[in-house]
Amino acid sequence: MRKPARFRRGFTLMELLVAVAAVGVLLGIGIPTFQNAQTKSQAESCTAQCLALENAANSAAMTAVGSDKPPADNNPLDTFSNRPLEGDDAIKKARQALEDLPQDYLTICPSGGDIAVYPDLSGNIHLVCSIHGQGVMQYFDPTRSIRDGFDKVVANGANVSARIDSTSTLGPNINIMFPYLPSYGSHNIATWATKNDSSAKKIQYVVWSDIDIKTLKKGDVIPVMRFNIDSNTYEVWEMPVKISTDNNEVYNVLDFDRGKECKQSSQADKADLTFFNAMRWYDEVKSTKG
Repeated sequence: MRKPARFRRGFTLMELLVAVAAVGVLLGIGIPTFQNAQTKSQAESCTAQCLALENAANSAAMTAVGSDKPPADNNPLDTFSNRPLEGDDAIKKARQALEDLPQDYLTICPSGGDIAVYPDLSGNIHLVCSIHGQGVMQYFDPTRSIRDGFDKVVANGANVSARIDSTSTLGPNINIMFPYLPSYGSHNIATWATKNDSSAKKIQYVVWSDIDIKTLKKGDVIPVMRFNIDSNTYEVWEMPVKISTDNNEVYNVLDFDRGKECKQSSQADKADLTFFNAMRWYDEVKSTKG
C-alpha cells in the first residue's frame, strides 16, 4: 500500500550539504594522488626512453667508427675514450646515428617536453627534456668529478692558493681540468678558474666559460657558469676581466670580487639550480650580449 504523502520524506538540506562535502573531500584526496602518479609515470617514461635512445645512438656511432669498446649502462663517466674519433667527428657520427634510429626522439616525452641534443667533449650525445631533464647524465656527480679534476691540477704542480686560473702560464694547462667540468654541449670550455679555501685545501667554487679571456681588455664582462661545491648547485654569473700580476707574471683573470649573479639564475628556486637549467640561462645571457 502506498504511504500517504505526509509519510514520504526526501533529503534535508543539511544531508545534501554533508554528502556534497564528503564527495568534495574524496575528490580533493583522489585527484592530486592520481595527478602525482601520472606525473611520476610520465617522468619515468621520458627518462627511460632518453636513456634507451642515448645508448642506442652512442652504440651505433661507436660501431660506425670501428671501436670495440661496449657502452657502460647508466655510466656517464664512461666517455668512450678508446674511440678512434673524438670531438666534432664523433659528435657528427652520434648525431647521425640518433637521426637514423626508428623512433623519433623529438616525440618521446609523454608530457610534451622539448627534447634537445647535447654532445659532450668526447663525442657522446645526451638527450635533455625541457620538463624532466636529462637521461643518463642524471647519474653524473659533478662534485666528485670537479674534485677529481682539482686533485689532478694540484698533482701537476699547482699550489692550493686562493685561486687557480687556466690563463696563467704558471698554472696547469687547461686540458688537465676541463674534462672534469660538465660540458656546454656544443660549446668548448676556453677559460676556467677555481676559488679555493687555501687553509682547508679545498675548492669553494669553480667558474668556467666558452669565451677565451686571454685576448680581452680589462673591464670586459663575460657570462660564466658557477658551480658551488658545498651546495652542489649551478648558477650563471657575469664576471669582469682584470689583470693579475701574481708570481711576476701579467695575465688576464676573472674578477671574482666584482662578479654578479645573472637574473636568470638569481630568480630561480634552489631546487632549480641544475646544470642543464644553468646551461640554458648561460645561452640566454650570451645571446643578449651578441
